[in-house]
Amino acid sequence: MMVSSYAVWGKRMWIGGLACLAVFAAAFGPSGGAARAADIDGTYRLSLPMPGGEKESILSITSNGSELSGTMSAPGAPSEIYPIRDGNCNAEKFRFSVEMGRITYTLAGTYHDGGLAFDMTTEESIPLGDGERLAGKTGEITGSYRVPVYSPGGIKENRFDLVAEGGHITGEMYALGGNDSAGGMAGAPDRMPPPQADGATSPAGTASNGKRDLNRFKEGRYTGNSIDLYTKTAQGSDFHFSGSIEGDIIRLTLHVTDRRSGLTAEAL
Repeated sequence: MMVSSYAVWGKRMWIGGLACLAVFAAAFGPSGGAARAADIDGTYRLSLPMPGGEKESILSITSNGSELSGTMSAPGAPSEIYPIRDGNCNAEKFRFSVEMGRITYTLAGTYHDGGLAFDMTTEESIPLGDGERLAGKTGEITGSYRVPVYSPGGIKENRFDLVAEGGHITGEMYALGGNDSAGGMAGAPDRMPPPQADGATSPAGTASNGKRDLNRFKEGRYTGNSIDLYTKTAQGSDFHFSGSIEGDIIRLTLHVTDRRSGLTAEAL
């Protein structure tokens, strides 16, 4: 029995067509990653919690497979536009970062028709001015120091009481003011009372043992004259101080990490 060339050709076309449909469905169908990735493309209005209250930011994003690109305006400053980096999306999830000056914003969450739901992490590194020893022996880490610490309201002088032993540091920091002036503490004893429980924090604006804005270091390390100190503020910010103590001078950089969850954005 002979089979015509037209029949063979038709059968091949039919099989080839099914294969093309399968590839198309996998790439662009309801469960296909490309179709879902394209859903996130667009412009969104974000309302971001900032120290001075909520600020608006405009986000424009475009997907290319699992990669995201686009721009985001500075909160409350629509004319300041910054590119997003390390952007990716997978299924209905997305993540990207934006560097705005010394602050890095990282947004991660999910997208759906009409908007975004996400968490935001901000990281900021702030070099602090030189501080000075108020008590303790020159050349030792254990002691008391006056340190200018940055806050949204400006630079505030703090006292750091540190006890170093076996590579670890315990201690606390609190705001200077009133009788806690530099002159008033210059004659403080070299030997300090042991700090209270690590990581404990007093409510902002209240006193604990007469100390304002008290934050105890939940972790501290030293190697030689290099130090790292960690604490969490009453407002929920993670503080990491890194630097060194050279003689009677303490030089630190403050690394601040804040996290906000449950945020949303609407598509424009």
